Amino acid sequence: MDWLLVEWFPKPLRMGAFHIAIAIAAALLTGSPAAAAATQPPPPDTVRATSPAGFADLIAHGRPAVVAVSTIEPEVVPRDAARAAPVRSLGAGFVVHPDGYVVTNDHVVGAAARVTVTLDDGTALPARVVGRDPATDLALLRVAPAAPLPHLPLAPDGGAARPGDWVVAIGNPFNLAHTVTA
Repeated sequence: MDWLLVEWFPKPLRMGAFHIAIAIAAALLTGSPAAAAATQPPPPDTVRATSPAGFADLIAHGRPAVVAVSTIEPEVVPRDAARAAPVRSLGAGFVVHPDGYVVTNDHVVGAAARVTVTLDDGTALPARVVGRDPATDLALLRVAPAAPLPHLPLAPDGGAARPGDWVVAIGNPFNLAHTVTA
C-alpha cells in the first residue's frame, strides 16, 4: 500500500501526500475531542457571520496586483514566407513581490521570445522568465518597476485556507480587463 501511495502522486507531492495521509488517519483513529470537534459543522449563525456580504473590498484590494501577460513566440517560417507571422499569446498573472516578481501560467510563456506585463494602470513592462514548472503550469516572471508594485503575497496567513472557504479569482482572460469569479 505504501508503494502505491508514494508512487501514484507526482514527484513533488509524494512525501507530502504520504505525510498528509498519515496525519489524517491518525486524527481519525485517535477519537480525540479535537478530532471530533473538527468533524462537526459550525452552528448556522457562525456561518452567516463569516460569509462575505460582497466582494467589492476584496476586489479593490487585489485588483492593482493583477496583471495582463502578453507574449510573442518565435516566428515559424512556413513554406509561403509571405504568410509568416509571430504567434501571440495572452494570459493573466499577479504580482507576488513589490520588486517585480509575477506568477502566471507556464502555458502562456512556454515558448515565448518576448514577454510583456501590463500593470493595472496600463504601464507595459518587458519581463523575463525566471522560473517555469510545466507540471504545475506555473511560471515566475520578473519585471523592473520604477517603484514598488502593489502585490498579493502567497499564503499571507500561513496557508490557513480550508476546503469550503470563499475564493475569488481576478484575471485578464483574452485581455478582458479584470474579470472576477467567486
